[in-house]
Amino acid sequence: KIYVAVHTDTQCKRIKKIYKNDKNIYCIKLDVTDKEDIKKLNKIDVDILISSAAIGDGGSISEIKMDKVRENFEVNMFSNFEIVQIVIKNMIKKVLNFIKENNMLQNGDSVVLGVSGGADSICMLYVLKEISKFINLKLVVVHVHHHIRGKEADGDMEYVRKICDKEHIPYEIFHIDAKKEAIARGMSEEEAGRVCRYECFAKVQEKYNANKISVAHNLNDNSETILFNLFRGTGIKGISGIPMQRDNIVRPLLCVSRKEIEKYLEENHISYRTDKTNFETEYSRNKLRLELIPYIKENINKKAEYNIVNAGKMLGEIEDYLEIETNKTYDEYVDENEEGIFISLKAFEIHPAIAKRIVRKGIEKKAGKLKDVTAAHVESIINLAKLEVSKSVNLPYNIKAIKKYKGILLSDLSDIKNEKIKEIPIIVNNELINENPYNGKFKIDFENNGFSVDDIQELL
Repeated sequence: KIYVAVHTDTQCKRIKKIYKNDKNIYCIKLDVTDKEDIKKLNKIDVDILISSAAIGDGGSISEIKMDKVRENFEVNMFSNFEIVQIVIKNMIKKVLNFIKENNMLQNGDSVVLGVSGGADSICMLYVLKEISKFINLKLVVVHVHHHIRGKEADGDMEYVRKICDKEHIPYEIFHIDAKKEAIARGMSEEEAGRVCRYECFAKVQEKYNANKISVAHNLNDNSETILFNLFRGTGIKGISGIPMQRDNIVRPLLCVSRKEIEKYLEENHISYRTDKTNFETEYSRNKLRLELIPYIKENINKKAEYNIVNAGKMLGEIEDYLEIETNKTYDEYVDENEEGIFISLKAFEIHPAIAKRIVRKGIEKKAGKLKDVTAAHVESIINLAKLEVSKSVNLPYNIKAIKKYKGILLSDLSDIKNEKIKEIPIIVNNELINENPYNGKFKIDFENNGFSVDDIQELL
């Protein structure tokens, strides 16, 4: 419902005429110069106030102590007989609706906030603090010092500490050496830092018995991620964008742009820390943000970021459907056993969109990740299914795909190399066949109860 508070009967009639077909519009007549009426106004969820009273530095609105309105509402003035909109602050309302629509947070949730000190995470902290008045959230902040940016990083840490103390929000600070972690984990510094951050979030989540982790990716981050993945090479999942939520991780600011975030912080006089490396164009991601996307907005479509994100959302829905179908087919055609992951040849007879996803899922099950698995690797297994028995291809993470009689086996190379080969004499048509050129040692995979003489050579 939208309540419209007006000052005169004429205004009320005009509003009713304008919105005569909208049953959700309700008119309330009040005197904005009357303190008692203002008290009534504060008790009602008024979205629009139209007043003919004087408005300005010396006007009635500024003279009246509208504490609740000033705390929770944003006031905008328009020229058409001095319309003043009083709505829940745009940012708060937008994020709150986004959270509710996507069932991200519920009343009483305990939430771990990843806060770096930058604009996005500081905005998230303040927005969720305001929203906690509506849905009773318990917040705890986590800041991770990566020991990469020297004194600037020290300043970030102290700023987050100061904000949390001021707002009476509990916090935990972690120190990691991102460079050492990158070497130890065989990752880039950026990836190692991300992995370590989420490990820290998980520790705090357990300590405080929290059930959600909130991170501050915004709409711009989402559009950049979609383009970055597209240019680098990816599948549907990669160009679906950043998920709103995954498991217990939520991203409540994905509905707002970086411009909206900066505007909210400016209007509420909230300072934040700036990472200078975000403005260095030697990083590919920064080139997208600072050069390519501004060019696209200026020369093609100023709302390009929104269109990119909307396309990503639609692709995400397609991805969800394909994942459901893949899981059904995977259970039907794939056997996970001690030897490895065995994919039946029947799986390669269905639509390639599903067949390729089954292969990727099999590799992920075997390796535990898909980071270095490319479309070329998947295609090599699709082609392997068409070849003769015993042909194979090597995959990342020490995995070998071997063509078997009835399918493809994904196995560890180490298992294959260390496997003992049993020496047994094989006689076909009264002739011993395990002599040269096999030096008396070879392996036959028995995949059915019997085979013909013609199959022997191929199986060998």
